[in-house]
Amino acid sequence: MDKILFKAHSFLAIQAIICLLIGLLVWIVPLFNEDFFPVNIHRYFVINGFFLSFIFSLFLKKYDYQENVLYIISFPLVFILGFIYLQYTDGQKYFLINSLLQFFILGFFLLKKKNNFMMILSIVLNISLNLFEYYESYSFFGSDHFIGYVILIFALLDGKSNLKRISLFSTLLIITLLIPYKFRNYIQSFLLLGSCFPYFNRSKKYFDWGISIGLFNILLAYLLPNFMRNLGIHLTHVLFIGGFVLALVSIGLRSYFPNSNSKFILWFIGLMEFTMLTRVSAFYMKEAYESHLAYASILILVTFILFCIFYIKQRKLVTK
Repeated sequence: MDKILFKAHSFLAIQAIICLLIGLLVWIVPLFNEDFFPVNIHRYFVINGFFLSFIFSLFLKKYDYQENVLYIISFPLVFILGFIYLQYTDGQKYFLINSLLQFFILGFFLLKKKNNFMMILSIVLNISLNLFEYYESYSFFGSDHFIGYVILIFALLDGKSNLKRISLFSTLLIITLLIPYKFRNYIQSFLLLGSCFPYFNRSKKYFDWGISIGLFNILLAYLLPNFMRNLGIHLTHVLFIGGFVLALVSIGLRSYFPNSNSKFILWFIGLMEFTMLTRVSAFYMKEAYESHLAYASILILVTFILFCIFYIKQRKLVTK
């Protein structure tokens, strides 16, 4: 079964990239149909499809799990059934489906008895926030909602030397959700600086540069709302594109190709930063808003086509 599906983590990583492209390319459709505004499809495929699938695949690679393939391939089945269900109900059910998928990931590692404190902490937090938002009929798709995802990235990066310190910062980040909003972002930014600082190193490996820049963008995403509140949801794409996508893919490159230092990685970082700026600047393009969203989607499509070519070439080198 593993030979058919490559390996479990590879299978989920491929699913994640496909979901990311679908979730972004839907923004091309409004160029031809102004009545079509695919925000719910976009969120579902990017957050449930890319973030959760890619995070799951990286944890599998981190702990070198290849068994229980049937359990793992049922994850995309739940994802697809959740998407179909969401088309026939209200968008608020998104939070329940997202919780179910995260509970699925948590259940796998609890069954394996290979538990990561920050992984458990972040998934429990994510599920708790989802249930709160569902039952309170309230949605805050801003930086607060994604504190748990930030902690998941730290969980992927942690080493034994950093575990206690990062666990402390992560716990404090959760506590900030109880602080009044006008002070919250400043404190979160300070805590994130303390968490990210050890990863801002002078490594000569380009994927480490990608991780550092991704973490820096995450820090920016929590800092900038204090000064640019009018940008709202647009500013969260600093967190999504420049932060989560860049950091996760760079962690994946480090995990799969630790000896590679191809200059393509620099091109990838540059294209991701350009895509981020294109998407965020859509706020200022009132008359060409849909076109600007489409440009950002096309940019990321080109970036990931090039990335897939690079990935295939590196896999061949590793195989040899």
